[in-house]
Amino acid sequence: MHTVFDHIVFGASSLEAGAAWLEQQLGVPLAPGGEHVKMGTHNRLLRLGELTYLELIAINAEAPKPPHPRWFGLDAIAPHELNPPRLFTWLARTDDIAAAAANTTIALGPVHNMSRNALSWRVTIPDDGSLAEDGLMPALIEWPPDVHPAKNFPERGVALKSFKLHTPDTAGLEAAFASIGLDTALNGIEIVQGGAKSLEAVLSLPDGREVSFRS
Repeated sequence: MHTVFDHIVFGASSLEAGAAWLEQQLGVPLAPGGEHVKMGTHNRLLRLGELTYLELIAINAEAPKPPHPRWFGLDAIAPHELNPPRLFTWLARTDDIAAAAANTTIALGPVHNMSRNALSWRVTIPDDGSLAEDGLMPALIEWPPDVHPAKNFPERGVALKSFKLHTPDTAGLEAAFASIGLDTALNGIEIVQGGAKSLEAVLSLPDGREVSFRS
């Protein structure tokens, strides 16, 4: 079982408004995404590296509301809390999602088959759609062999410089990561002791600037 960092997720009150704001912050356009029919959401994307990216996601107001809670806790977040968009979770890629989901010390929910346009994958989603550890614990994702969406996104010169997880319980979070086969040091993830639970991502931009986002 091998698990690594995959991508960060921003939530927005609407995809169009969220994309406009994020593009202004970063100075580059986001790539088109698509619809998640099963979840009633849609997204836009930005390459951050060969096998990592940024996802901006929002409820699709034109899609039917699903009969189950949407993922990433979107049903429980008031629209004004996502305007402007905010970083609220991340995903970790694994080569054995069933084993990792069964072994985790922090419940991540059942494994679901998901799709967007012609792309398909497997991902963990809690039955209530909530974020594990307020977004500190990643959802698990398993892509088909030799498939990763970031390979198809245009290169915009934006990269993830640092990723920090702030928590009052560093030992518990470290143990949870170990249980899914994730090595924080090898993945450039820093766990910071103290304060309220939050995520912090610093992105480097093509013009040499850096911009920081915190949940």
